[in-house]
Amino acid sequence: MRATLGNRTITARYLIGADGANSTVRRLLSAGHWFYRGFAMEGLVSYADVGAEPLAAFFFGKVANGYGWLFPKGDHINVGLYTWDNTVTLSKEQLRAYSIDRIESDKLERIIGFPIGFGGRNYVQNRERIILVGDAAGFAEPLLGEGIHNALKSGQAAASAIIAFDDGRSSSLRLAYKKELGPIHNDLARCENLKSFFYGNLAGIGYGALRFPVSKIALMRGFAAGKTMYELTNTFFLSPLFRPAQPPALYAHCER
Repeated sequence: MRATLGNRTITARYLIGADGANSTVRRLLSAGHWFYRGFAMEGLVSYADVGAEPLAAFFFGKVANGYGWLFPKGDHINVGLYTWDNTVTLSKEQLRAYSIDRIESDKLERIIGFPIGFGGRNYVQNRERIILVGDAAGFAEPLLGEGIHNALKSGQAAASAIIAFDDGRSSSLRLAYKKELGPIHNDLARCENLKSFFYGNLAGIGYGALRFPVSKIALMRGFAAGKTMYELTNTFFLSPLFRPAQPPALYAHCER
């Protein structure tokens, strides 16, 4: 592959498109029939502008097909809104109103909005040596809008597929990458199905399921243990046995 940047020509054997939901690589490939966008908006409120530090929380239904959140951090609260539905409009006024409702302050700073890439369960690689990863491929999950986990996993999958192809362990980079993406595709399919059910029945069984003690235990322990939604729902009744996951780097930190 060859690209020209100004008066420079760059060549590469492989290209990994990791350029987000508005991916230029995906556009140049004329790909993306599977792709759709969600949207999130967030701002920061200093603790000096609120009465007390709130608990971390999700408030489902604050926007259509989405939720609002509060994430207390070191010296501020991260306040945000999310929707998987690209027909829903989010605005700074909505975010300020939500902040007043939850923490009685609209003194938001550093307000930003960002698209989120979905639909990756149907991602099809249409060039042998060009791979899309993360939000560029639509690998964020739409139930909660989380994309970092699958961005990292798909990056690792792309590297493993390229190594396997280079080593001759696979006759096709496309087949190697598709195989590596198996767990991600499984989880995205599960989240897509749960998204439609949960948000479509939020006022009834969707909200009721969140209040059910077994569901709360399973979700809290499952996510703390680093389980994907696919793994969690497949081992739902084992959730009391889950133990929190601790990244290896934390062990070294704790030993010091």
